[in-house]
Amino acid sequence: MSVAPRALESAITRLESIGDAEAIAAAREAVSAVLALHGEGLRRLCERLRESGDGDQALRQAAQDEVIASVLALHDLHPLSVEERVRRAVDGACAGAPGCSAEVLSIDDGGVRLRLTGSPGLRRSVMQAIEQAAPELAIIEVVQDEPMATAAVAAAPQHPERCHLCSAPLSEEHEHLLDSRDRRLECTCTACALLFDIPSAKVRRVRRRARLLAGFRISEAQWAALEVPVGLAFFTYSSAMGEVVAAYPGPAGPIESLVPQHAWAELVRHNPVLAELEPDTCALLAVRLRGKTAYHILSIDQCYRLSALVRRSWQGITGGDGPMRAVEDFFAQTPQGDA
Repeated sequence: MSVAPRALESAITRLESIGDAEAIAAAREAVSAVLALHGEGLRRLCERLRESGDGDQALRQAAQDEVIASVLALHDLHPLSVEERVRRAVDGACAGAPGCSAEVLSIDDGGVRLRLTGSPGLRRSVMQAIEQAAPELAIIEVVQDEPMATAAVAAAPQHPERCHLCSAPLSEEHEHLLDSRDRRLECTCTACALLFDIPSAKVRRVRRRARLLAGFRISEAQWAALEVPVGLAFFTYSSAMGEVVAAYPGPAGPIESLVPQHAWAELVRHNPVLAELEPDTCALLAVRLRGKTAYHILSIDQCYRLSALVRRSWQGITGGDGPMRAVEDFFAQTPQGDA
């Protein structure tokens, strides 16, 4: 069990969807009052402990308890810094895991960014370890190297690309297989892809899809509850992780974070079409850029092709007009139907 600021914010977000301004104000006031009371009491308790000879050591030992650590972190009273807790959590989750590589790229008051290689299960373990160690962090971002998507998004090579299975030459437009265990894409010819056209298989064909979702319903509160800090993202259910993963393109490749289950369930309730998304191979693409809003269903290979376009068109620190231009170019070349 952990107690985290994001849980409180999510609860308030759900309350805000009721639309009663007076009830929302009262709830926020009540929560703030309770937190302030608890925070002041804990602060005084920590001061009393530190006044004793071994107070710091006592606090460090107490903070090994998950619930105590969460409450101390909630009130900025944890005896260890956020950086130290995150690095310990990452090291602990990766310890003894062959093939695991983790690099903490940045840590600030709002979140942590790390580059991680390993199995999907390991990725989930690392993210959960960070959530437990530093619950005050609002965002945990995984910068994903693009080896699994390289075949899907690379420009036409000088030498003909070949099928991963039979080595037959491939045209620029070709099929892909996806291994759901490590979410790796492989290029294949149509004949080989048809052999894996089995929805329940671990390795299966990616059926190319691009469909505009007309009338998609999502409120600002529902979008905020997804905890995605940008306006361009695709959402996929990972069967290996048992979670919905948000990935948002950027200059360093796709960045990933887990989506709160309650937030996704609420979105599915208002948009039943999402319940039909094929795990791993299909995604919801959300475009909320430059005042324009659109939602699409895309196959995962197309998502990574779009990601590569965004990466190449990125301008400066914020991306400038690059992401929107990449989206427009992508859909200008990608036929789609209207749902």
